[in-house]
Amino acid sequence: MLKYFFCLIFLIYMIFFGVFGGYMVGVVLGFMCFFIELFFGDLWSWGEVGFMLGVDLISYLLIFLSLIIFFYVSYVSNFFNMNNYYGYIYCSIFVFMIFVLILLFSSLNLLLFYLIFETSLIPISLMIAGWGNQWERLSAMIYLIMYMFLSSFPMLIILLNIDFNENLMNMMFVDLIFVSGLIFYFLVILMFLVKFPLFIIHLWLPSAHVEAPVDGSMILAGILLKLGGYGFCRFLVIVLSEGIFFNLFVVVISLIGVVMVSLNCLWQVDMKSLVAYSSVVHMGIGVLGGLGMMNWGMKGLIILMISHGLCSSGLFYMIGVLYNRFMSRSMYLMSGLMICMPSMGLGWFLLTSSNLSAPPSLNLLGELMVLSSLMSWSMLVCFILFFGMFFSAFYSLYLFSYVQHGAIYSGVVGFLSSGYLVEYLIIYFHWIPLNLLFMLMNLFL
Repeated sequence: MLKYFFCLIFLIYMIFFGVFGGYMVGVVLGFMCFFIELFFGDLWSWGEVGFMLGVDLISYLLIFLSLIIFFYVSYVSNFFNMNNYYGYIYCSIFVFMIFVLILLFSSLNLLLFYLIFETSLIPISLMIAGWGNQWERLSAMIYLIMYMFLSSFPMLIILLNIDFNENLMNMMFVDLIFVSGLIFYFLVILMFLVKFPLFIIHLWLPSAHVEAPVDGSMILAGILLKLGGYGFCRFLVIVLSEGIFFNLFVVVISLIGVVMVSLNCLWQVDMKSLVAYSSVVHMGIGVLGGLGMMNWGMKGLIILMISHGLCSSGLFYMIGVLYNRFMSRSMYLMSGLMICMPSMGLGWFLLTSSNLSAPPSLNLLGELMVLSSLMSWSMLVCFILFFGMFFSAFYSLYLFSYVQHGAIYSGVVGFLSSGYLVEYLIIYFHWIPLNLLFMLMNLFL
């Protein structure tokens, strides 16, 4: 099992120092390590690295997603070339964050999982408060901290109660733990539904996305939202008997959220806010896959987490590219960009089409698996979810059409350039694995 540990260290070293001739070779070697371990490693069951660390297929996929997102972020920020005091602090926050995330996804002890889960809140809060764009970043940080702390503290009491009564705190045997009672059911899943986030308890997400820097938005959408999904996959089995009766309540809220937030995206004028609300829609569809209590739907949830991490991270990066040129995120100032930036328009088309689940993107596979798993649960739910998916395609078309077509705003022509090579590399590094993994769908079946 140490081969996985050494593989991860090798990937971190390549990401942060760009060895073997630069980043281009680094990402190729990283994908080679990923596929070698995936095809020839024993990842279909739990394997222990140490006393409290281990990985299975879900952990390994999310760890690799974290590594490649941090690879892209190192391109964006170039923080190892910041030769000042604030640059060193920024670099330290990123290194600490990736260390915490790898420990989180490979943790086997439930109490250690909870502690690291809460520790992951520290670096993103510092990033929003220290390197945000507006003064509202302080209120966004307070929103984030209060939502996470108030939702997760009851989970600590439940874990301590499990340790006292059953003396069983190993993630590999979590399916042997059962918690009964309506209150315990909602307290267990509340910690992860807030991090997901579920509709009604999602209000921290738009403000955090809008106020965070581009690097922070990429990490928040690409990785940190997946912490809730990962915990949801692991801990839903604890309340399996209660979920038979109470899952319907959460399903109704999630369905309302998918439809309402999709319509809400259609009157957004801030591009970053629109992509942030679209994350609520995609994660709401993922929640439905998990609550369907079928293996097919749970795999659809995992696929949606990976696809959303790549797709929304790429969209936030392209919005950051435009913000560096226009110093604005308003869609009114972005119209007609295909006239002066046609090459960048191709990247917008590819990622927005993936965001609306056009084939052959991984989003399509995940949504079809969730939809098919719910058919045996309730056809009414499938009918409403179908309309939610239909509306979710509208805002992606709205974003692409409004930004790329129309008359260009005359005040920004002097600030435009077609794009740099590194910008195209990051965009296509997001899009290529998002569509290549569709060809390997048998890995998820």
